[in-house]
Amino acid sequence: MIEKPHILMELCDAIGFCCGGLASIFKDDYQFQWKDRDNVVFENFGFILAFLCVKNSLSYDEAGECIACFIGLNVGNDKEKAEFIAKSFQFYLKHLQDVENDPKKTFWIASIITYNLAKPGIWDGFDKALPLHQSAITIIEQWLALQSFLYEELPKQLMPILGKL
Repeated sequence: MIEKPHILMELCDAIGFCCGGLASIFKDDYQFQWKDRDNVVFENFGFILAFLCVKNSLSYDEAGECIACFIGLNVGNDKEKAEFIAKSFQFYLKHLQDVENDPKKTFWIASIITYNLAKPGIWDGFDKALPLHQSAITIIEQWLALQSFLYEELPKQLMPILGKL
């Protein structure tokens, strides 16, 4: 549990800022209607929280607090948007844990993650179809850019704040 509200707000702001960096990786591939553009931020917020939980930087309870704080600060009392982030969090948590548990599945899961980050709100785990909706080269390029962001940029932005928890 995050005991200091100002640290929680600082963390949510920093994660929100990182959502823009994550969005830059997929900006050429986004497929959504303009009215749904906020979903990009919500999708990315859930993804970043899932990554932080998988890497043991946040607990599940702290991730829930971040969702509530982010929605409360930026959107108001909107249950649907909070549920959107929670669904995104759950989806990516499962897939990021799969990568951690079975690295042999990395390409398969990378294709799922990159596909879904480019299409906010889809949450398609390819249970019914082949995952290669994009070229293998595109998947690899996006996965490498995503890994670079997660392991190089994200720590610069979040570790100083997470160290205060």
